[in-house]
This record gives sequence, C-alpha cells and structure tokens, in this order.
Amino acid sequence: MKLSGRCRCWTSIASEATAGLPRHLRTRQSARAGVFAGFTASDTGEVLTVATAPEYRRMGAARALLGEFLANVPEEVETVALEVRQSNAAAIALYESFGFVKEGTRKRFYRDPVEDADILVKNMKESAE
Repeated sequence: MKLSGRCRCWTSIASEATAGLPRHLRTRQSARAGVFAGFTASDTGEVLTVATAPEYRRMGAARALLGEFLANVPEEVETVALEVRQSNAAAIALYESFGFVKEGTRKRFYRDPVEDADILVKNMKESAE
C-alpha cells in the first residue's frame, strides 16, 4: 500500500492492512477487527490510537495495522511517538516489538481511571539501517 497526499478512506486502508491476516480476521464492512489513527508531519509521526475489538484481541490485528502504518512512513520522518497506559502490558509489549522505547512519562494523562502514560518513541532512522 502506498500512501499519498490525498485522504485514504478507512475501508481501503483496513482492507490492505489486514490482507495478510487469517480469513477470520478479515471482516465484513459492518464489523471491524480494529482501528488505527496516526499521522506524520515534517520529520515526526504520532500514533494516536490502536484499538482492537475484544473478540479479535491476540490475533494480530493491532500488529497488522501498526505495521502497515510504520511501513509507509515517509523517508524524512525521523521519529514516531505515542502514549500508552502504564498498565497496558500487552500494548507496551507490542510497541517494544516494533522498536519503540520509553522516553518519558505524562502524569495523569488518562481519565476513567486516572493513570500515567508512558511516552514511547521509535527512531525510524535506526530501523532503516
């Protein structure tokens, strides 16, 4: 999948991102295994959310979506950052498997319940080497 300057709809991105997944993860239009939101601007990128429907967790949907985003980050992007709940061990393990490392903490970042966030950053230039 090649991203361009124009907007790509979720259906197209989700279909391409999940194309290599087992058939049971490639869902109908009315049911999505997961959702991803992120962006790049100049030399940086941000992962805003990676969410998987409960019935599809631990099946590779989040890995496929994040992997598709990272594979299509423009060459000029040096780092991609994200925040994650400190209690979300599964998400932290996923991000670390992609090369994200903890760079800091945002106190009381999350609500309901209130919790600190770890700031994780991936150096894209190290990944390319």
